[in-house]
This record gives sequence, structure tokens and C-alpha cells, in this order.
Amino acid sequence: SSGINAEYGVLSVFWVTQCYLEDMRALGYGHVTTISSVAGLFGSIKLVDYCCSKFAVMGLIEALRFEIVQEELPIEFTMVIRYFIKTGMFEGVISKWPFIMPMLETGYVGDQIIQAVEHNRVIVVMPRIFYYLMLVKAFCPDRLSYHVNKFMGTFEVMEHFRGRQNVPENSKTS
Repeated sequence: SSGINAEYGVLSVFWVTQCYLEDMRALGYGHVTTISSVAGLFGSIKLVDYCCSKFAVMGLIEALRFEIVQEELPIEFTMVIRYFIKTGMFEGVISKWPFIMPMLETGYVGDQIIQAVEHNRVIVVMPRIFYYLMLVKAFCPDRLSYHVNKFMGTFEVMEHFRGRQNVPENSKTS
């Protein structure tokens, strides 16, 4: 199941982007917006398949963006990298430091995405603390990166995860 989730997470973005990109090329303009997760920046315990798909999506979109820039096509890209959003999907997730890494409100996330697209921002990260943590990770030895993640609560965030509880019976898989 884990491998299938990771595969769908990457291939769905790949095929949908490829499909629309053909039209954008024909029209001579467009904007590709991809929603990812901080799990694509930092590996985490109990999220291996999810992290895998998000790391892959970020690499896919970055490489594709470079291709489009090289071809000098007027197609913009925005990569949205967000923390957990307050929806049933993330029920039970607890942030160790909610004042700097809060669960995000859906309206706030939507507003940030619209602003990012309107201003052709290549990357938008929510909450902003993760911009700084990306720098820390880039310049830290791996062993220190592990301890920073542990201190930030990355390894505990899924301890009480329940996910969406009211899944219709006909949508469950065996």
C-alpha cells in the first residue's frame, strides 16, 4: 500500500502536468501550480511513503521548470510547500511548537496560493519558519540535521494521527 501511495502521488502529478503542459505550449503561455508538503523537504518517521512522493514531486517540477526556462517558453511555475492543514485528513496531528509551526487554516493557505500565482512566485513555503529550517538543513552535517528534526518534533508529529474518520463505506479499499 505504501509503495502504491507514493507511486500515485508522483505519477498523478506527472501525467496531469504533462497533459496541460501540451496545451500551454500550444497557447504560448500558462502557469503550473503544484501543491507539495514540507515532508518533501524533511524526511519523517511514519511518513516514509508520503515523504517519498513529495520529494519526487518537487524534483519533477524543478526539472520540468528548468526545461521550460531553457526552451524560453512563457510558462510560469509555482511550488506550494505547506505544513499540515486543519482538515480531517490530518486529524490527530500535533505540532510540538504550534506558535512557530501551526496547523494551517484552509482560507490562509488558499489566499497564499492565489497571491503566489498572481506574483509568479516560484516557491511559497508555509509557515515561513520552514524557509529558515531549509537553510539550517542545507548547512548542517547530517547528524546535526537529525537532532534539529528531533528537537522540532518532526519525529513525533504523527504519534496521535488518526486521519479522516468518516470515510464512506463504498470508498474504502480492502
